Amino acid sequence: MTSDETRGARMKIPFLQVHLPLEVQRAVDRTLVSGQIGPGLMCERFAEALSDYTGAPYVLLTNSGTTALEVVLRAVFHRPTSVVVPVYGESATARAVRRAGHMPIFVDVTPPPEPPRIDMQDLARMALGDYVSICTVNFSGNTDTYLGPESRFVEDAACAIGHRASDGRHAGTLGLAGILSFSPHKLVTTGQGGAAMFKEADHYHRALDIVDPKRSSSNVAGNFRMCDLQAAMGLAQLELIDSLIGARCSTLIGDMTCLSGPPVHNIIFAENSDEMLRGLFAENSDEVLRGLRAAGIDARRPYGINDGFAEAGTYPNAERWKREAIFLPMGSGLTMSQCDYIRETAEQLRR
Repeated sequence: MTSDETRGARMKIPFLQVHLPLEVQRAVDRTLVSGQIGPGLMCERFAEALSDYTGAPYVLLTNSGTTALEVVLRAVFHRPTSVVVPVYGESATARAVRRAGHMPIFVDVTPPPEPPRIDMQDLARMALGDYVSICTVNFSGNTDTYLGPESRFVEDAACAIGHRASDGRHAGTLGLAGILSFSPHKLVTTGQGGAAMFKEADHYHRALDIVDPKRSSSNVAGNFRMCDLQAAMGLAQLELIDSLIGARCSTLIGDMTCLSGPPVHNIIFAENSDEMLRGLFAENSDEVLRGLRAAGIDARRPYGINDGFAEAGTYPNAERWKREAIFLPMGSGLTMSQCDYIRETAEQLRR
């Protein structure tokens, strides 16, 4: 559909569209024919490929990104501790901290339209001391600015496969340990799934005992493994990672280029990252959101302020994100014509 056609047509665009390359279907078919669909050879190959791609010495596959984070927090900080997390974002991060036996301490995030990283000034004001650990969150590949001791630092890089810091290190490998997620809206998806990445062998082996009940009689052990069907999906996509990133970048550019200026601002996320979320930041966000939805665009509010954990009203930047941010449709199935329609609709709402 051309730009002229989109002006006269009302499209219906879901929030998430997933399109998997034919190579993924073929990989799954081969795995089905092999008869090995539980954790096995494909899981080993996917873990090895992730290690090669990210540079993480040890990679352990899990059944979700949240599980991977819980496993990392149990394996690295095996005694109860306090863990700093950003107050704005998926509540799964704070829940993983709690499930691992630790206490989340919330800090504010940087103000929009800059991506919501941990606010280092807010962290410094809290004067928490050296005993506190840090769990940073890479929102769509925007590596956090935490530069403290590595021994206190783990990364929730659930949204950041494909992103590298300025020194070339892959997201999730900057601290002592990190995680990736492969849920449906990620660049590499296995439906659900995750990867825990470690620098030290003892942390990795401790995590193995948690993930695989056959290895340990520990009361924290569970069956948190990925299966070979999922691993086949992930490996096939990882082998195509450069083209997948290129395709995602093309829809990002088509979607975002012309969005600027009040009352709507585009949220710029790293172009070489996983989700590369498309977003708007608007003071009149309720009006913009209604207009997008009326045009058939399933835009949504991104996150809350870790509802059920933190008190609202004490985190001004996070409050602005909650009040004024809008996320636009995403996913590997988003087409350029849909991007054009989203952009033109948002421009009309801005006028």
